[in-house]
Amino acid sequence: MSTLTKGMLWFDNDAKKSTLQKVEEAVTYCRKKYQADPTICYLHPSDIDKTAPGMVKPLRNILKNHIWIEV
Repeated sequence: MSTLTKGMLWFDNDAKKSTLQKVEEAVTYCRKKYQADPTICYLHPSDIDKTAPGMVKPLRNILKNHIWIEV
């Protein structure tokens, strides 16, 4: 049995922003659009820096500069 998850794919290629800034913007938009709190965010491992919040997990399947947010 497969499990389907709901989520949102967010693109942000601004090299001046930290991982924290990118995730905060994506989560804010997600909350506003879906009225739901994200449970986890996946990013390509090379996009994660030391500012990444605890909800961020690396996943090689995610394209660079994208954030997959599960709700």
